[in-house]
Amino acid sequence: MTALCAFSEVSLPMPMLRLSMMGRKLALLVAAASVLLSLPLVTCADGTAPRSILSRTARGHAMRYYLAPPAEGAPQASRPILVVCCPRGAQPDMVRAYANADRESRFIIVAPVIVTNSGKQDPSGVGYGQDVVDLVAHEGGGRFDEEGILAIVGELQTEFSAQHRFFITGFSAGGHATWLMVFLHPDLLAGAVSNSGNFIGRSLPGRALSQSPERATLPIREIIGSDDGHYPSLYAQWQAARKLATDNGWGNLSEEIVPGEKHAPRPDRVLAFFSPILANPQPAH
Repeated sequence: MTALCAFSEVSLPMPMLRLSMMGRKLALLVAAASVLLSLPLVTCADGTAPRSILSRTARGHAMRYYLAPPAEGAPQASRPILVVCCPRGAQPDMVRAYANADRESRFIIVAPVIVTNSGKQDPSGVGYGQDVVDLVAHEGGGRFDEEGILAIVGELQTEFSAQHRFFITGFSAGGHATWLMVFLHPDLLAGAVSNSGNFIGRSLPGRALSQSPERATLPIREIIGSDDGHYPSLYAQWQAARKLATDNGWGNLSEEIVPGEKHAPRPDRVLAFFSPILANPQPAH
């Protein structure tokens, strides 16, 4: 499986979904512990070390996730966590793409196996067992995703002495979980990007939006290609998310319309938005 050093455009997510089937089947064969998959990254042309992809289950929660820890030999530093929410089955390939784009190993990159990226929110469709199916049926997919992401972030903060605030991005159906975290936990976020992301308020009804003062300055961006086949619908969803945010005290939202691009993950553009935030982190309260 070829890994690219500099991630270019992927016009459709389907190739990633097909490739990810092998990764999901492998993940089901291993125990719910940290397992090194046979998904090595090539050494980049600039000489940076390759980064491994790990498949794990969170401690104290049933959520599974894929992780790209800092490259071996990377300078010791307190790094932020970058949570990448994506369509079903795309997690291993998306982590790999972001790791390749993060050439200086500035982020600890993680892709949780969420369930709100499907209208049915069926955990069995992404390899979870009956216990998780029952849990989601009782508590809802939004609660599962929210608590799972927070459990993963807490685990990685302890393991890697990661920064207090984390970044989050959501591509396509991964936008549901991204906006959920934006509206419920802005105090824990350093920045957020909806990358051609969906928003229909999924899992928000009945939940109180955060009143944290950090919501006013949290940097949020929508990135979408002008030639995205779903542009009218996705742009309308972005407008709805922005209105809900601005009506409730979120005040730092922007958009980037990429000329000529289709429905595609854009790790380089996402990281470019996060870079100045990373250079000037806000102190934890």
